[in-house]
Amino acid sequence: MNYKIDNLQYCKWSREVFQINRDAGLDAVHVTVVYHEDYDEFLERVNEWSNHFKENSDLIFLGNSYKDIEKAKVEKKTAIFLDFKIAHQLKMILLL
Repeated sequence: MNYKIDNLQYCKWSREVFQINRDAGLDAVHVTVVYHEDYDEFLERVNEWSNHFKENSDLIFLGNSYKDIEKAKVEKKTAIFLDFKIAHQLKMILLL
């Protein structure tokens, strides 16, 4: 089976962008959640993504494994795979 995947996207995410991705037939998008944000901005982005998943569940869902790409194709949704570019954000979480 052929899949359409867009890698390493970093933008102002919105329902409009999710709809554009669906219209393009994207099965998965690898999203850069934070690039060089500080810890507070990191938490804001994570909360934003939580809201995106709730408010746009007809278009997107959180991808956890390669099997979610096939699921997305079948459900005509886009699996979103979250990525964090700066490791110190994750380290800060572990220190809490």
